[in-house]
Amino acid sequence: MFQGQMEASTDNRHFRHDTTLDPSFPGLSFFKNMEMIKKVIELYKNNQLDEAFEMLMNLRKENPKNEDLYLWIGKIHYKKQEWGLAINAFTKVLELNPNNREAKTSTELANAILSYYTPDMFNP
Repeated sequence: MFQGQMEASTDNRHFRHDTTLDPSFPGLSFFKNMEMIKKVIELYKNNQLDEAFEMLMNLRKENPKNEDLYLWIGKIHYKKQEWGLAINAFTKVLELNPNNREAKTSTELANAILSYYTPDMFNP
């Protein structure tokens, strides 16, 4: 490394600050998408679920095999109590990565909610 150059590390990738990326650089979409994912998370935290969902659907067109997108789609459906759609999204995550613990746990929780039954509620 030359004197005066600074190095930044993101996800085990190293880039110098003085490097200008060509728009055709294959990894560039990764960074654009990361900014959009950060925006989705911010919208999710602020309960702006429809806007976050719309952004995720646009990202999904570009990255149909990205498990993180489906995980966030599932989280939005879960928060909106759309259990079937949430389970479908979490199942897609598990198809892409069978070891995803968060998707496994979320699927189990949604199934538990759907299978909850108490006869006392029906016989006052």
